[in-house]
Amino acid sequence: MNQAIGTSFTFKVKHSAQGASGGSYYVRFDVNAILLSADEFDVAFESICPNDPDPSDLEAAKLAIANGLRDALNSCNFGARITVTQLTLHPVDFNPAKYGYWACYHLTQQLEAAGIAATRSFGND
Repeated sequence: MNQAIGTSFTFKVKHSAQGASGGSYYVRFDVNAILLSADEFDVAFESICPNDPDPSDLEAAKLAIANGLRDALNSCNFGARITVTQLTLHPVDFNPAKYGYWACYHLTQQLEAAGIAATRSFGND
């Protein structure tokens, strides 16, 4: 059994690029993850701001976050049980791709800091 299974991570994701030109975004959410075997993956979203977000924005953010987290985990052959809280959807500066990017980035950073190296690389395989 892999010794890293059961390792937990808690981290905050908060990034923004807000300006007058296109491409602005605001990303904010907290993550609690517990590593599991590669075939186990579950993401729960517990608190969302505002309380009544645009349903299509909410689904796009959830999908992007889940995919970003899954990409980080797949690179080192793990699964996880993840809870996302404080998910904030900006009514104007909303870019779902940035949610996925930053989810993957921060979980990858956490895994690397814990000494869990990627077992495969992306892009130039």
